[in-house]
Amino acid sequence: MPIPNPAPTPATANNAVLSYLKLRQTIGIMGILLPIVLFFIPLIFTPCKEMQPSISHYYYTSLHIVFVGMLCVLGAFLITYRGVEKYENPISSLAGICCWGVATFPTPFDTDFKDGCGCQLVSLLHKMPPAVGYTHFISATIMLLCFAVISFFIFPKHDNKTINLIDPKKTFRNRIYRTCAAIIIVSILIIAYFDFVVKHQQDGTWLDYTTFIFETTSLWAFGLSWLIKGTYLLPSSSSKWIRALVSFVR
Repeated sequence: MPIPNPAPTPATANNAVLSYLKLRQTIGIMGILLPIVLFFIPLIFTPCKEMQPSISHYYYTSLHIVFVGMLCVLGAFLITYRGVEKYENPISSLAGICCWGVATFPTPFDTDFKDGCGCQLVSLLHKMPPAVGYTHFISATIMLLCFAVISFFIFPKHDNKTINLIDPKKTFRNRIYRTCAAIIIVSILIIAYFDFVVKHQQDGTWLDYTTFIFETTSLWAFGLSWLIKGTYLLPSSSSKWIRALVSFVR
């Protein structure tokens, strides 16, 4: 006779909630850190001091393993994440699969982009089939769109389904979530405009780096929304510093 599984104790259930919220926080932190790590580590630890035209171009640099590794871990976290709202799980899982797509299928290598300090280390892949580049662009676009959908439609829902009170801080959080979604969408449109309409002139101005800049704004908006959504239990933290840190949203 099979032994029935014991009902979860309050402590077990609470640990599950804490792990779930920590996963949200970790996903947010990784989204924020990705462009920061890729930009600053070469400046500090490598001879390459030149910013790449996009985050995806770090695939070809000495930060190759960092770029691929962080995206693969972020993708795994998004796939294993289990939300409570309808469609939250499939959307986050799709975003995670697309993270893997961005890491696996590199952006087309621009051999004409200036590289006076030898930053580009993986140079043979610029002859890859066009389908690889298309897969990269499609994966990145779907990934960012999934982030926007989660921030705009899912995160504004209540953290606790038994509580329907809309207080000023909940209203404020919802504005942040939807603003983050808007930033992601606007960033996608700006990247598309400069990549496919204006095109990069490689004249040494900030216009060469619009893709990196607006990929960063979209990732920071994504990361901020996940961080704030993960603060549900932090107002009851034993640390006064944590309570003070989240007091403006909780």
